[in-house]
Amino acid sequence: MKKIIHIVALVSLLGALIYGWTARENESIRFISEYFDKLQVKKISSDPEGYGVYGREHLKYYLYPEKSIGWGGPMKVAPVVDIDGKIQEIMVLEHRETPAFF
Repeated sequence: MKKIIHIVALVSLLGALIYGWTARENESIRFISEYFDKLQVKKISSDPEGYGVYGREHLKYYLYPEKSIGWGGPMKVAPVVDIDGKIQEIMVLEHRETPAFF
C-alpha cells in the first residue's frame, strides 16, 4: 500500500511540474497576444524562448523574454525588437514589485 501511495505522489508531482511549465508559457503568449491586440503571436524558438508578432502575415516584431531580479523578487521582461533590430520598448510580463514603486 505504501508503494502505491509513493507512486501516486511521484506521478502527481511530475504532473504538477509539467503543468507549471506549460501554464507559464501559455501565460506569456496570452499576455503578449492581449498587448498586441489585433496582431498574431507565434512561438518561434524554445532555446532561447522567442516569439514573433505578425501583422497581415508579415513579421513586425521579435520578443525574447528573460528573467531578471527586481527589488520585490524575480521578474520576466521582454524587449520588443522590430525587424531592423531596433528595440521599440520593454514589456514586463511578470513581476512581484510593490505597485506604488513599480
